[in-house]
Amino acid sequence: MISDNQSFPAVAAENGVVRRDYALHWGREIPVKNPHFTGREHELHQVRESLYSAATAVLSHPPQVLYGTGGVGKTEIAAEYCHRFGGEYDVVWWIRAEQENEIVDSLIKLGRRLELSELDVENQSFSTHVVLDALRRGSPHARWLLVFDNAAEPAVVQKYLPSGQPHGHVIITSRLRHWFRHTQAEGVEVNTFRTEETVELLRKRVPGLAEVTPATPDQAEATATENRRRLDLTTRLAKELDNLPLAADHAAAYLKETGVTPEHYLDLFTKNAHDLLEREVDTKYPHPVVNTWNITRERLSKPAAELFNTLVHFSPEPISSDLFEQRALADRLEEPLAGVVRSELELYQAGRELLGFSLIKLDGQRELMQVHRVVQQVIRGQLAIDDADSERRYLEIVHILLAGSDPQDPDRPENDSRYNLSLPHLEAVRAAHTDNPALRKLIVGQVRRLYLRGDHMRAIRLGEPILSVWRERLGADHLDTLQLAVQLGNAYRPAGRDTDARELNEDTLNRLREHHGEKAQTTLICANSYGADLRNLGQYDGAYELDQWLLPLHVEVFTEDHERTCKSRNNLATDLFALGRYDGSLELHQENFDTRQRRFGRLYPSTLFAQTNIGRALRARGQYSEALIEHRDVTRAWDEMRDVRKHPWRLRAFLDFSISLREAGYLDDARQVGEKVLAEHREFLSDRNVETLSAASSVVNDLRLTGDLAAARALGEKTLEGYERIQDLIGPLSNTAVLVNLAIVLRLQGEPQAARELDERALETFRSVFDSDHPHVLAARANLASDLAAMGETERARDIGTEALRSSREVLGERHPHTLATAANLSLDLRATGRGEAADALLEETLAHYKDTLTLQHPEAKIVQQRGRVNIDLDTIPR
Repeated sequence: MISDNQSFPAVAAENGVVRRDYALHWGREIPVKNPHFTGREHELHQVRESLYSAATAVLSHPPQVLYGTGGVGKTEIAAEYCHRFGGEYDVVWWIRAEQENEIVDSLIKLGRRLELSELDVENQSFSTHVVLDALRRGSPHARWLLVFDNAAEPAVVQKYLPSGQPHGHVIITSRLRHWFRHTQAEGVEVNTFRTEETVELLRKRVPGLAEVTPATPDQAEATATENRRRLDLTTRLAKELDNLPLAADHAAAYLKETGVTPEHYLDLFTKNAHDLLEREVDTKYPHPVVNTWNITRERLSKPAAELFNTLVHFSPEPISSDLFEQRALADRLEEPLAGVVRSELELYQAGRELLGFSLIKLDGQRELMQVHRVVQQVIRGQLAIDDADSERRYLEIVHILLAGSDPQDPDRPENDSRYNLSLPHLEAVRAAHTDNPALRKLIVGQVRRLYLRGDHMRAIRLGEPILSVWRERLGADHLDTLQLAVQLGNAYRPAGRDTDARELNEDTLNRLREHHGEKAQTTLICANSYGADLRNLGQYDGAYELDQWLLPLHVEVFTEDHERTCKSRNNLATDLFALGRYDGSLELHQENFDTRQRRFGRLYPSTLFAQTNIGRALRARGQYSEALIEHRDVTRAWDEMRDVRKHPWRLRAFLDFSISLREAGYLDDARQVGEKVLAEHREFLSDRNVETLSAASSVVNDLRLTGDLAAARALGEKTLEGYERIQDLIGPLSNTAVLVNLAIVLRLQGEPQAARELDERALETFRSVFDSDHPHVLAARANLASDLAAMGETERARDIGTEALRSSREVLGERHPHTLATAANLSLDLRATGRGEAADALLEETLAHYKDTLTLQHPEAKIVQQRGRVNIDLDTIPR
């Protein structure tokens, strides 16, 4: 991009042009030089290069058309060109080109200025021919520049373009973009400013936004803070104006004339841009801003006008033409818009007409239409003035179009593209206040879809304010209100708001039971969600009882293979897993996998989720190799799928894969996968998310087992702090895994007392929730014995280890890796307390079991052979 004027004269010099300070004949209509002209070097360079390019068969130098929507600064660029390069011409003449009679009058005035004797004041047609012929011949002056400003009719302007003179140039400014047939030139599209250009303009014009310098050295820090505040405010204002030069010019003039603060102007603009921009201020633009686009609207056909009026009631985001290609909705609309919706040809023609007038941007490849933010606000305001009922009427149309795009199944990822048609527009079109039941159903589906795809924060941002509105407008017991509440409760959990989820779902469930019945589908869905709340808050027995009751109801209401039934079955399986009943959990997850693979196929999120759960249950049973096979297989399947990198079930699958690698003894690979998936959690979910903290807790083990104790401790302490920051929002068991895992690190670093304190905290929490023989209780007791042994309390360590081993053999079996680790550690404590024969016998038995299960090459078996102590790390209990 050209950033200064140095290259511009060179273009002219190469063509033998002698530059003077001014043109011999300077048109009085040329706008005065703008002292605040900003940016546009690229556009000026394009015009410059093109004017001096090779000739065509029709014109020595084709006219250069600056085209774009109203207010982008086409006239300003043309005027700046005249002032910069006018000295290279004998004549610089400005022609207002909206009407043919204005063109004629201006050309005749030019003839008089040139003192052409052949002019006939009684015959305008003849006189214009005389002027054009003089320009063509270069007599009396060979070098001239004509600017046709705001040209409205290409065919009309074409009649008044001089031809054949090698040193004459023509610039045309127009909102129309279709000029090639008339000028044989592609033209230069003028877009809005870049944000930095808008900021530069505003800071030039508005003292309260300009950068300040410190009066004294001791004021430097305060001045720097003030300058950052001003820059941030200016950037916010530029973005609110959407970088439209006309709006920026108006804002600068308004701020300067009225003395209001930029903050107040921002507030006024947000509330009513139309009224604000209607006020006349001292700018270079001849009309109030609102008139800029009204003039163009008057020239539209009725179908194009109605399409435009509808488009301005969407959000400023791109609008898919698919929303208008819904023939089934045509009967619900009035003409002429009904015809546009009914016929793709009419839609295409209307869209091309709007594009031709630069009222919209059109991305033909993706079939997207977009109206500038300021244009939208201004036109909506003008429509409301013309017809007080217009906003309601057009919003109803938009609501019909958006509701019609609903694929009505948010659980299926293949529907995402259809849901994405409406999502950017729901807030802007006041969907929360709709009376259209179909649109309310779409909103509920959107909240659910966002939650399912892992975008739970956006689900909450969308759902929370709408729920408040519906409670007020529809009533707290209305089914739509309750359905939205259920999905919002679902979104609260992965956002770490477990308490909020339970409170909302409990209230929703009570209302559903009272007003809609125990077997209503929404009641069952909410009850499922409430079971998850109980589970996340550590109330596993209550969750199990509820889910055990719900599963047969789901079979009765939805059928056995229905996805809702699969979700209910998954919840029951998760309850069983949390309670340490891994065999029952595995059986239910396997049933879900088989059902989903039969219904949806292998490469489907819920199918892969079920397989992930199978691997987790196998790992909990101590079948590390089998678990690794499942998790390697499922991660490969996720890698075959498109657009799922952020999916929460994919993240969970890769985290489980890293854990299974670690448990199977592939420590370096586990760390590599674990650190990568932790980085993805941080990228997609944030550092404070409970799932991110769970991933971090796992990586603590990877760092420890690969010898990086310092990094393991740092991450463990940071993770524990993260849990404590959100402890009021999550369940009591959330941080127990990191307590146990960090305790191991502290003990290995020679701080057994600190490790003991963490293990005792974890053990106390486990005992408050689970029975004394729960696998997590047993693991915490075994690790506590190791802490005591490191502190020299070997007899107590032996006693705790003896009891932990007895329970572990009963609950997990004598060959389970946790049982083997407990036995190996107990052999050390037996030896330390003088019971060498018992220690040898137990060690021999334990190594035999290692040989038959994990093999003696497994890292844990090697530690046992070296008479070292084995640590039992823990995973976070699935939510």
